[in-house]
This record gives sequence, structure tokens and C-alpha cells, in this order.
Amino acid sequence: VEEAGRGGYVALREESGTPELILVATGAELGVAIEAARALGKAQKRVRVVSLPCLEVFGRQDVAYKEAVLPRTARRVSIEAGVTAGWHALVGDLGLCIGVDQFGASAPAKVLAEKYGLTAAAIVAKIQAWLG
Repeated sequence: VEEAGRGGYVALREESGTPELILVATGAELGVAIEAARALGKAQKRVRVVSLPCLEVFGRQDVAYKEAVLPRTARRVSIEAGVTAGWHALVGDLGLCIGVDQFGASAPAKVLAEKYGLTAAAIVAKIQAWLG
């Protein structure tokens, strides 16, 4: 676990070397992001999982800091149980935003995760399809 303090980010899991893929999540999604990263690591991907609890605080940091956390050379994926709005600015035009862009569903969290593809297996499948 690496903590960079001023921007609030924490790298929760990281393979050695420069990451080729970064999974960014905020809270409840972090556990599933770590599970997905483990599976992707077994597929020989260098994956960093970043906890980014506040996009606004991160956005106020200098360019060098942001590049250290989210290097441009890595492909980026956001994982959010809510809407994906706002995440495109962080992951870039070529990034992948995984989330739920609708309102009104009510059920236990596990049921919703299955229905909306927010399980580790579903996230890995989406990422692998996206990577080609």
C-alpha cells in the first residue's frame, strides 16, 4: 500500500514495474477492483488499483503529481456503483468507465452487483473485451 497524502490517493495494489492498467475506485468498489486486479495479474497484466475518494481534491493537484498517480502510458478504468458522469475526464477519451447510468433500482448490494456487472468476474470480462 502506497499513500501519497496530499491528493488523497492510495495505491492499494500494484504489480512491480510501470502499470499498464490502472483501476480507479472510490469506496465500496475498491474490494471488487482489487479482486479484478488479482485476476488480471494472473493474466500477466501489470495493474495498479487506486483509491481516489475525492475527484475535486485530486483535480487541484499539480500535473507531476497527477502523472505519478495516473501515468498517461497506462490505460485507465473507473469502477463506480453510481453514474459514470465525471469519470471520463479522469480516464481519458480512450478509458473505460464501468458504472450504473440509471436510477431507481433497489435490492441487496450483491443482487445489484450481479445485475449491473459490478462483480470482479464481470469487470474482468469487460476489461478484457475492451483491451481486445
